[in-house]
Amino acid sequence: MKPIVFYDADNTLFEMSYHLVGIHSGKVKSYGATNNVSIDEIMRKLHQKGLFAQFKPIYRSQQVIRKLSKKGYDIGIISQPMVNDFCVPEKNQTIQKFFPQINLEKVTYTFQKFLLAGNGRLLIDDHVEHLEKWEKMGGIAVCFERGYNKNWKGLKIKKHSEIFELLENIENGVI
Repeated sequence: MKPIVFYDADNTLFEMSYHLVGIHSGKVKSYGATNNVSIDEIMRKLHQKGLFAQFKPIYRSQQVIRKLSKKGYDIGIISQPMVNDFCVPEKNQTIQKFFPQINLEKVTYTFQKFLLAGNGRLLIDDHVEHLEKWEKMGGIAVCFERGYNKNWKGLKIKKHSEIFELLENIENGVI
């Protein structure tokens, strides 16, 4: 049986760091690095109208989602929202633009992603805390590796295309 595949949006499907740090300081040293941009400045940017509509997909994420969809995987997105009037509509617009295979009915905005975890449900996320809670609730947690989450000891992928081998291993009972 194929697992249900949930993706995190920010820094997993879409390049959020670039828009928060890279545009501000000229470049991103490594994923998650702040390049001396203050947390206050990042928080201001997170509440700017138009930010989430600017996000671009991470390299090869579109091709992988298309291929997963063609292979019959049930795909969803679970994302933490910013508490403002435009984050969710802008994220939905960006998802529809770049990932039309994902029905917006399968996009969930919550601060408690683990509530959707369970047997046969896989989450690909860059945030270790979400992954730990997902696993505790019986789900399969897969870390999308970034510079700031290398301490994750569980399943991980460095690039989107690695999901196919991982899913095959899960489905064959190897993992």
